[in-house]
Amino acid sequence: MKYPGDFTTIMADETAKTLTKWLDSAADNCYFRYTTTPALGDYNLNVLAINADTETLVEAKSVPTLKNAKQWVNDMEVYWRQFDYDEKSDISSPNPPDSN
Repeated sequence: MKYPGDFTTIMADETAKTLTKWLDSAADNCYFRYTTTPALGDYNLNVLAINADTETLVEAKSVPTLKNAKQWVNDMEVYWRQFDYDEKSDISSPNPPDSN
């Protein structure tokens, strides 16, 4: 699967700039998780900053999008799922297609 693009591809430029600034200001030990909330609809993206050491939520932002955020999140999950870490060979390799 082709890389779906980063979050800036689904939102207004000003929203993307504000969110990027917030992400850049996060602590170095944070990683980010992108989700959607059904109650807010498909055009709203939740961005969670998570402390990688403690796995606790540091902060969350909810931002409007111009394109379907739910579809973007789903596409990103499919994209990253195609890479499987093989501990024996210490490399990442594509997963075989689902047998379902």
